[in-house]
This record gives sequence, C-alpha cells and structure tokens, in this order.
Amino acid sequence: MPRTATDSGNTWTDTGKRKPRKTRRKPQKAATVGRMQQRKGATGERELSGILREYGYDTQRGGSLTYGSIPDIVGLPNIHIECKRAERLDLLAAIRQAETDAARFQDGLPCVFHRRNRSPWIVSMSLETFMELYQQQDLKGD
Repeated sequence: MPRTATDSGNTWTDTGKRKPRKTRRKPQKAATVGRMQQRKGATGERELSGILREYGYDTQRGGSLTYGSIPDIVGLPNIHIECKRAERLDLLAAIRQAETDAARFQDGLPCVFHRRNRSPWIVSMSLETFMELYQQQDLKGD
C-alpha cells in the first residue's frame, strides 16, 4: 500500500505523482460583445440602412451602443428590423430577439436581416410572421 503525504492541500503518493484535485468551477460570465463585433454590427446597420434608402425608404440606424433601448433600424413601415452581421448566427435566438423587441416597441412584424462576409443580405422570419405579411399584401391586391 503506497504511503501518502499532504502538503498545502495537495496529496502525493510515494511515487511523487500528484493525485487529481477537485477544483471549483468559476461562475460563467454573461456573453459580452467585443469592440470588433460592435463595430461590425454598426457597419452592418449602416450598410443595410443605406440599401433600404436606395429602395426609397427613409431608414436610419438606431444608434451606437444602445443595447436594445431603441430598434437597430427604424423607418421601414410595419417591419421591426433585427440586423445581424455574423459568420455564425443562432437564427432561432435572433428571431426570438426580434419577436420580443417587436412586441416591446410595437413597430411592426419581427424580421431578422442578416448576412455573412461576402454574401448577400437575407431576411428571415417565422412562418406565422410571413403569413401575416403575405395576407396583408393579399388584401391590398384585391
């Protein structure tokens, strides 16, 4: 049977090897967005707002570092825009955020406008939102 010795909380056997020690996990911090990601997001908002202006809509981005206190882009009637510029996007989380913010701001149907580097802009929404938008358009066509 090997002999053990204890020194300041560590236990060794007579072979000199340390036994694994249980450690406490540090609490996880909330995910924060770095400065580069903030800059990329702001650039994406300006880019998307400019594209929508080219289509004739008077859109403006919400502003720097508002952290959800105002929408990402305003000025597209009856549409709440959640703008995302990311290589890896959790689309369901982004749609949930758009739905929550649209309900809070009461500014229209929740849509996520997103794109990756060197890719075109894509608009995503839930089927329920799409059908509501489609039915509104169908009623205008009558």
